[in-house]
Amino acid sequence: MPGATPEAEVAQRLVALARAARDHEQRGYYDAAVQSREEALRLLTDRFGPHAWQTRTARVALQQAQFLADMTPQARDALRELEALQQRAQAAAVAGAGDEVDSYLQAAVQRSAELWGPRHPQTAMRLLEQAEFYRGRRDFDTAAACLQQVVDIRRDAYGRDHPEHIEALSMLGLVQQQRGDLERASPLLHEAVELARTVWGARSAELAAHLNNLAMLHDERGDFARAAELLQQACELQRQQLGPQSAAYAQTLFNLATVYAQAGQYPEALPQFEEALAILTQTVGRKDPLTTRVMANLGTTYRLAGRLEEAEQLLQELVALRREEVGSAHPDYALALHRLANVYVDQHRDSQAEPLLRQAVRIMDESLGRQHPSTARAVSALADLLRRTGRTAEAEQLQATVSAQVSGGNGLR
Repeated sequence: MPGATPEAEVAQRLVALARAARDHEQRGYYDAAVQSREEALRLLTDRFGPHAWQTRTARVALQQAQFLADMTPQARDALRELEALQQRAQAAAVAGAGDEVDSYLQAAVQRSAELWGPRHPQTAMRLLEQAEFYRGRRDFDTAAACLQQVVDIRRDAYGRDHPEHIEALSMLGLVQQQRGDLERASPLLHEAVELARTVWGARSAELAAHLNNLAMLHDERGDFARAAELLQQACELQRQQLGPQSAAYAQTLFNLATVYAQAGQYPEALPQFEEALAILTQTVGRKDPLTTRVMANLGTTYRLAGRLEEAEQLLQELVALRREEVGSAHPDYALALHRLANVYVDQHRDSQAEPLLRQAVRIMDESLGRQHPSTARAVSALADLLRRTGRTAEAEQLQATVSAQVSGGNGLR
């Protein structure tokens, strides 16, 4: 390209080589893929040195290309079978056949281990797919077991200070957090932050993403001050590196605002929520799932801060959007009804709050079950309203249908 610097020309050549290698491998031209991978490795070694993570990535890619070029006919058959298993798993996922997906993914892991070896990055990819499936099923124990293998394989294949290993560490930390095991999650997320700082630098957007993850761990522990400190750092990095209109920056603003609100710091929370909502409204629109989450927490924070008219207006819009997007039988719609009902309760408009709470309880009963925490909170809110309006017997009868008194919380999680 005329006028391009030598460094830019090398970068463009590396992109072209990677694209060519992938194309050759997909077409079965494995010898040509090896040539592209060899040239890429030479260029990266010259540019970054033999030990840089970029060079290590290229070295693993070349080894895989050489393996493909040297495969026996039996190994090629096994590779085609592995690809077929992945395609069947994808088709079963689209069809909603979860048990079939599970079976195909397990078979794919086994076939990959036989073909590539149990400690190969390709097998780690299959384990990662399996972990994502179990995570979607909320089987966090099995997901964590799969991800621990991914962490170990990637560490051995690429080294600790490599993006693939850092990604796996972070995912395992998040799943451990979902399991409720914060003691195991903490060292994983701390290590991911420190490695990200080493690999990408202290002013990188990549570091901001890992700071965000670590902040959410402190938030769950109730250490709102430390969570806010980390999120402030992440916001500043994302604003500088990605720009003030980026979705990642808006997400981190939302997280920071939610932490402030949970700590009762409503004056600090509200401008962060409002900025996040303005960015998302402009970039992805009001119907985007993240936008509606911001609307929900902003509306609740307006209520908690005593700005009831603004809360009512925003939450009325949220109810309409939820009904349009997910339907009137979905728990997210019921949660929006509950939020709006809380505003009416604070305004002493019990006659308007009661039908919303009854509708929310009915929807949650049918979709989540009576003992789900969200249902129990709605039941408790309705029982409180009944007591205030002199219907104590009905209130006690209703409250007795949930197994235990559930804290009302602040509606921000």
